[in-house]
Amino acid sequence: MCQTKNRKPNRSSGGVKYPLLKKWWFWVIVVVAVAAVAFTDTPEDKPESEPVANIATEQSKETKKTEESEQPTQEPTEPPKETDLDIITRNGHPTYYGEMQQAHSFWKDIEKGKIIFSDNFQDEYTDDTILSVGKNSKDSDIRNIEIYFENMQDATDITLDKAVSVVGEYLPYDILEEWYKFSKSYSLIPEKQSKKDNIYYIASYSLEKEQHSAPYYGSVDIIIAINENGQANYATIGFGLPRSMISAEKNGYTYAEWEHDFVKK
Repeated sequence: MCQTKNRKPNRSSGGVKYPLLKKWWFWVIVVVAVAAVAFTDTPEDKPESEPVANIATEQSKETKKTEESEQPTQEPTEPPKETDLDIITRNGHPTYYGEMQQAHSFWKDIEKGKIIFSDNFQDEYTDDTILSVGKNSKDSDIRNIEIYFENMQDATDITLDKAVSVVGEYLPYDILEEWYKFSKSYSLIPEKQSKKDNIYYIASYSLEKEQHSAPYYGSVDIIIAINENGQANYATIGFGLPRSMISAEKNGYTYAEWEHDFVKK
């Protein structure tokens, strides 16, 4: 009988021994080696991939440029051209008894001949004249205004009411209220109206008798001429009436009622 009680198992048979695995310095070397391999594993010349965000941004810029290039070019808009009526009704324009020099400055941009001034001997009335501003030789203020509606190329419907409104803008209401009184208003109608005859609408203001020492003199008379079609031909503001209107009945006109006080408009 074989005895096996004190027999030690043979550990070397069927296995391999690794004594280095139990050494701490061995593992330090392994870690260093792995790290070195990791750092040298990526080629230096390998291009880096572009960030997705940058690609999206560039695409957005390109799209925007394309859209802008496809949009039609917008030409700068020019301000609307002034009509003849716009010119004579500009906000803040001079009025009767206003300064003549101010009138020159106010309309200095208007083409020559459209607005004429009595103190400029080179100015002459033409079919293009829409406004005449005058003064007496000894005065510096405006003592005559003539508005030529019939010469306005773009004013095709100037009725009596419209003409009254335009003329009213040229009256010095503060002076009329302080120094003048309403005298009368009426119309003159031709007995036999032809194409050349007008109906005249007249309003007059006289200087207060007790205020003859005022810096103003004479009456202020407004005349509006309306043709047979009901359109305004012209209007004037000045001192006194033409002789033909003073003796209207002798010149084929009859008086008719027209009640209008510009001050009490």
